[in-house]
Amino acid sequence: MQNLPSSSLSHEEISARAHTIWIQAGRPDGRDLENWLQAEAELRKEGQIMAGTTAQTSAQPAPPRELVGATARGGNSANSFRRAASGAKKNGH
Repeated sequence: MQNLPSSSLSHEEISARAHTIWIQAGRPDGRDLENWLQAEAELRKEGQIMAGTTAQTSAQPAPPRELVGATARGGNSANSFRRAASGAKKNGH
């Protein structure tokens, strides 16, 4: 994964995070740039985590067609699975 360019982060997002970092550090003087850079790094990392989570979620396999059709008609997934399994047994599968 690539780092998000700082241009994709809004000034307001970075400023708010840098302010939080400053407060958590005890409001020290003279660390504006350090806090800003830390805020950018944290926000980029969070963006990467979110992008990774989205990619993992979308890569999950689809449920069996028997279950999808049965649950779409209003059956619950446990009953739908039983019906699909019993149908497979009757058909010799």
